[in-house]
Amino acid sequence: MMKKMVHMMLTCLIGFSLLMTGCSQSTSGDGAKVEKSITLRLATWDDAEAAKNTQILIDEFEKENPNIKVQFEPTSDDYMTKLRTSIAAGNPADVMMVDEWPTLYSVQPFEPLDGYFESQDFDYTIYAPSVLKLWQHEGKQYGMPADINLTGFYYNKKLFDEAGLPYPDENWTWYDVENYAQQLTQGDGPEKTYGVFMQSNWTGAVEPMLWGNGSSLIDEDNNYKGVMNAQDTVEAVEWYTSFEKNGLSPKSATTKAMGGAAEMFKTGKIALMLGGHWNLQNFKSSEGFDIENIGTVGLPAGPGGVKPAVIFSAGWHISKESKHKEAAFKLLIKMSGKEAQKMKAEAGWSLPAIPSLLPELGFEDDPLRKPFIDMAYGEEYTIDRFSIYFSPIGNAIHEELSIALEKVILDKADAKTALDDAVKNIENMEK
Repeated sequence: MMKKMVHMMLTCLIGFSLLMTGCSQSTSGDGAKVEKSITLRLATWDDAEAAKNTQILIDEFEKENPNIKVQFEPTSDDYMTKLRTSIAAGNPADVMMVDEWPTLYSVQPFEPLDGYFESQDFDYTIYAPSVLKLWQHEGKQYGMPADINLTGFYYNKKLFDEAGLPYPDENWTWYDVENYAQQLTQGDGPEKTYGVFMQSNWTGAVEPMLWGNGSSLIDEDNNYKGVMNAQDTVEAVEWYTSFEKNGLSPKSATTKAMGGAAEMFKTGKIALMLGGHWNLQNFKSSEGFDIENIGTVGLPAGPGGVKPAVIFSAGWHISKESKHKEAAFKLLIKMSGKEAQKMKAEAGWSLPAIPSLLPELGFEDDPLRKPFIDMAYGEEYTIDRFSIYFSPIGNAIHEELSIALEKVILDKADAKTALDDAVKNIENMEK
């Protein structure tokens, strides 16, 4: 009797076990086990055009992973505010594109990726180390790049030729910028040609130029006090703002009224323009514009010989709240891997964060892209700590820098006073 009861109990336990297994796996017609289907949410700030390429990658990913469905959530309007709200509510997407990530490190909503590199045998060393470090925090990797971009200078060959000036090259300096600006500025009023465009209303362009003087906005420990208002930073701000103050670079209001700096450059109203790699696609696709008449060059060396460069990027992250982190990592790699990097680069607006793709794309043979590539991957350039990518108060630092620049340009304060005021204002925000 006892043997019979034990046999019945074992039979029930085995049946229950099989039932539970069937809840997580199903069986195909030929008896093979199939993983249960899951859904991952993917959040980006894609507009309608960018979303098309993202959807191509999603479709491929779903074919490669039949058990994973992707719920695509593009939001082009006020994306970061909505992302912060979803994080605070504990309901962020599994995989998300993130900007201003250091501002979120205090609540740390992201999953560290290091363990997944090993568990999924992914070679992260294909990415440039200078790019990966943007998402490293306290010794861990929290994000992967979508692509990269940089700032550099564009010059109008015809205007240089007419002035009898040599084209700038990789060895040019702050002194050369001054010389070019003075000699190339001609005329007055609507017909005026400005020797240079030094953008003052976007501090993303300004900060890297300050590095040429050995100055910075933050140090290795993210301190801004005594750094942002140090003497070398004061000198760099004085130099940078001198072009607009002296009429060698157009004021923000003038640039806006004439359709923007890129438009002024295309029409010969600016001879030497500080801009981004992203401007290149605009120039190449402009009907009637002579692309052979322009050249590009990296950022100039400052008085101390420092040749600065800055890498701009946005990162893919996994939410620590995700219930499917291994699958989410697969999707993250699809969005930041070789195929995605190549697709974005071929669109013309960015460079790949994977250097080995450059020959395949033919970018190394493009003289207009070459200076940007050299800045991104060349050893002769110094890529410093861009404050927005490393400091949790980077946005506040840039807002105060913008105010300081305006004060100096409008002669409302000298550079030292303006930067001291900026530091005091940031201190007050932190209280």
